[in-house]
Amino acid sequence: MPESENILRKDTVVEELYKLEITPQPKSKKYLLRVMEFEREHSYFHNFELVKVTHPKELNIGVINNKIIAFKNLVLPSSIKDKKGKDWIKELSTFNDKSFFQGEKDNVLNVKFDNIQDLENCHLVFRASLRASYPRIEEVGRKLEKAVSEKKLIGSLKKIAVASLAAAAAAKMIENETVSAIIDCKGSINISVIHNIGKQKEKIVDIIHPREKLSLGLADISQYVKKGQKSLSLTLKWTRPHNLSFVGLADVKDLSKTSDVSQEPIELFQLKHSEDRNINKTYLKKGKVELIPGQYIELEFPLEKENVESNQKTSFVLKSKGYYTPL
Repeated sequence: MPESENILRKDTVVEELYKLEITPQPKSKKYLLRVMEFEREHSYFHNFELVKVTHPKELNIGVINNKIIAFKNLVLPSSIKDKKGKDWIKELSTFNDKSFFQGEKDNVLNVKFDNIQDLENCHLVFRASLRASYPRIEEVGRKLEKAVSEKKLIGSLKKIAVASLAAAAAAKMIENETVSAIIDCKGSINISVIHNIGKQKEKIVDIIHPREKLSLGLADISQYVKKGQKSLSLTLKWTRPHNLSFVGLADVKDLSKTSDVSQEPIELFQLKHSEDRNINKTYLKKGKVELIPGQYIELEFPLEKENVESNQKTSFVLKSKGYYTPL
């Protein structure tokens, strides 16, 4: 479940958004999802809500800074090279989780983009994860796969896209100004910008917490890209082992300013706990729906009437409310 800069307590209940990477297919007039705890946390939930987003096919839906956004005009890199000069553009320019760069501490990738002059609100799009080969993670993953197979659930939150750049630091060239992004992994990832004007000045522009599974994320770099700028160079620097399977740039749109996108909240119909059959959705109001590693809860949302045009598609975002304490 999500981490925060501070240890969350009962009086600091927060709301988190998760973009589902796989569109849940209805079964028995319901959307079925599953939430499972992978990390060393004790999570407490107060509410769940499913948001159905209807949008044009050329748009993609994502979450950044806990806000639903749309992005389009995906620009792929023109060059991706490591320290030894090997080109990784074939492996990192497609959404294929079987092809990725196994980054180790101090590894560097130099990424260049061309023809970016049409991007009005430039964001870095990436797909990354922590090195997912630890016995604890694999054991929990096998338990989830078995449970999903037995129940034949359609949706699984194993596939949720949560921003997770266990990664890197971006650096770019803007005319005579060199900007570097450096990541410092100490429980979280600090993205810093260094302006090489006279003396170096470092500024933290974002903090991203790593995930254990590959997931799609976005990072706002718009303030470092000038209007009409045609090319951009980035440097990704690893601070500890993680995998990177995709990197690109995109134009991000605010949904409140996008008339052809609609959001429809769907209230939770029912929930079930893997370890306690007495728990139901009424326990959410009391904050008594809990998860520890290896446990999961099943969520049921009613199927809403579909009204999608031929040039549209639907995406889903899960909204959760709660807090956690480290184990």
